[in-house]
Amino acid sequence: LVTDNPYRGFALVSQAFYPEPAPQPGIHSAASVSEKASIGAGTQICAGAVVADQVEIGDNCIIGPNAVIDHDVQIGDGSRIGAGAYLGYCHVGKLANIHPGVRIGTRGFGFAIDKSGPVDVPQLGRVIIGNGVEIGANSTIDRGMGPDTQVGDGTKIDNMVHIGHNVRIGKGCVLVAMTGIAGSTILEDYVVCAAQAGIAGHVHVGTGAQIAAKSGVLHDVPAGDKVGGVPAVPLTQWLRQTVWLNKKMKEKS
Repeated sequence: LVTDNPYRGFALVSQAFYPEPAPQPGIHSAASVSEKASIGAGTQICAGAVVADQVEIGDNCIIGPNAVIDHDVQIGDGSRIGAGAYLGYCHVGKLANIHPGVRIGTRGFGFAIDKSGPVDVPQLGRVIIGNGVEIGANSTIDRGMGPDTQVGDGTKIDNMVHIGHNVRIGKGCVLVAMTGIAGSTILEDYVVCAAQAGIAGHVHVGTGAQIAAKSGVLHDVPAGDKVGGVPAVPLTQWLRQTVWLNKKMKEKS
């Protein structure tokens, strides 16, 4: 096999030899599916799953054991919802792969705070998930406060990632494990956040930007930039700072 991108070629060949299991159409006797829900052709509903009123599930989907699909959720054709996942107040596109334990549409963390203590601000928006999105195990995406939280087509989200309310994520982004994105932040297309990156609220990260592991982003990041450190600075500056600090530490010792 000859290819300009061997790793991608390996991935495609591996998928051909080891495809994802096809749905086994039907509703398990131990599932609870509302008569007011719409279930597409070829879709499998596994044991213990709960599907509420006004839910729309497309063709050839898999709803895993003990998953909960709450009122008015829409799920596109060919999507897979893992065991024990919860989906509420959301619209999921086609060919989504949502792993076990994911929480989508949970309450956004919003309060009005004064001397009397925090007062809950109602969270009334949705979560809009594009086509071909993958969301890793035990990740959480909060519903919007008024505008919707959005995740663009083809974005890949690792395990244990948190996305706050009103966040907008573009297409083709990669968010590695334990990344946290605070409310109302915007990530444009093809942004990469390495493991444990943290992004403050109301920050704008431009197309193709890359954020190093364990970085704390407090300000906007221009398109194509690479940043690292706490607070995050241009990557070359962060590396120089690290070398200088190590040198000073050795001098003191």
